[in-house]
Amino acid sequence: MLGTVLLSARAAINGGLEPDEAFMLSDRMIESIEAATSISELRNRHVRITVSFAEAVKQIQELRHSPHVLAAIRYIQQHLYDPLSVSSISQAIHVSSNYLSVLFKEETGLPLARYVIRERIREAKRLLRSTDDSLLTISNKLHFSSQSHFSQAFKQTTGETPTHYRQHHF
Repeated sequence: MLGTVLLSARAAINGGLEPDEAFMLSDRMIESIEAATSISELRNRHVRITVSFAEAVKQIQELRHSPHVLAAIRYIQQHLYDPLSVSSISQAIHVSSNYLSVLFKEETGLPLARYVIRERIREAKRLLRSTDDSLLTISNKLHFSSQSHFSQAFKQTTGETPTHYRQHHF
């Protein structure tokens, strides 16, 4: 059942659910599994896991974004460890760069490049909490131009340095 939670969370993130939301939902599902006292309760919770994630993704997709913006978000989530640019994202989802840039800013309130940085910082936070990779390694994995640029973007986004974040969340 824990595998179902993990796979459902990953699928939900790919479907557009924010990673933090997916992980919070995962935590609630795991607590629910741990609280079960019978096989029938576990069966009911097993079904509820996939339904909960599917409902969350459906709600996000219906309320938030057009198909092009959703496709861009999915592409970004699936390629955080690859070089990303407005051009590469727009080519991958088969729309013009200008169209995607305008549409993305309209629907999300963020320029596409800023959104990519925000998502990379979210992933960096996860890496800082769950690995002992150096800041340089994390910076390189997530395609920041330098460790200095990574630290600056991290502080601008979170209000604290990557080192401070790791010390308080590891």
